[in-house]
Amino acid sequence: MALTKAEIITAVRRLTRLTGTVPYTDAQISDFINEAIQELSILAPFDVYTERINTTPKTVYDISQNTIDFFAVYYYPLEGDKLSAALTNTATTVPLVDASAFPSNGYAVIGDMTNWEIVSYTGKSSNTLTGVTRGVYGIAQSWAVDTPVHVWSSGQWWNRLEIIPAVALFDVGVPDDETVPSRAVRQGKTIILNRNPVKGFGNLIVYGFTTPPSLVNSTDTVRNLENREIVLIYLSSIKVLASLGSEEALLRLQAYMPLFQMELANMQQQIDRQIRIAPLPTNISIGRQ
Repeated sequence: MALTKAEIITAVRRLTRLTGTVPYTDAQISDFINEAIQELSILAPFDVYTERINTTPKTVYDISQNTIDFFAVYYYPLEGDKLSAALTNTATTVPLVDASAFPSNGYAVIGDMTNWEIVSYTGKSSNTLTGVTRGVYGIAQSWAVDTPVHVWSSGQWWNRLEIIPAVALFDVGVPDDETVPSRAVRQGKTIILNRNPVKGFGNLIVYGFTTPPSLVNSTDTVRNLENREIVLIYLSSIKVLASLGSEEALLRLQAYMPLFQMELANMQQQIDRQIRIAPLPTNISIGRQ
């Protein structure tokens, strides 16, 4: 169970209780905690997020400025389009901007690899799929305008690209090559693919780390740090003790430092195991639910 901001403050107060009273309000201790959160997000990035990139025929893409690093890139090369209007969870037609890529009947994926619904349809009228059966696979849900919709037949509709360091020799392909990409170079906040992807909507999914938000309310918890808050508590306590500067405080700080380093190493190992394979849906075959 995740610890709230109020509970973390209480834990820090207990660890920094010295002979005299620690001369800080809860708001001031909260500032130490938020500072520690920012430092931890650099030492052991833990706030995992996904970003969707609409691909065009090029090889270079920039990810968000709040990104610290990215560790996985997935590409799904399905033909398709996007919703021309919002879709309710009971709608039996799917309005598209351009339905030319879709056959007269079949299956379509609404959404992307992290949130999706597969529907079947029996007809096509202009740019609208008709006779739609919702949630053939996945759960019928409401979708916003511009949500990607792709033609689907069976099996797996994505592949994870191998990530190569920026210093490595790398073949970026040729400008008119639309072969499905298989590799990506990590260069700061820029992704360089080895081939031009097929034009689509939301065809690139990037898993990365971003700086977690500050704790503002007493009930706030640290996103993606559930059950690992002890490392944050130690670092926050070390910061409080260092600011006091007394001999007693510095002796306590020295005692906590190896405990913090041990918890940090453990946290880094857990996060490393967690991100080796980003969670994605399994293969789906028609006729098997």
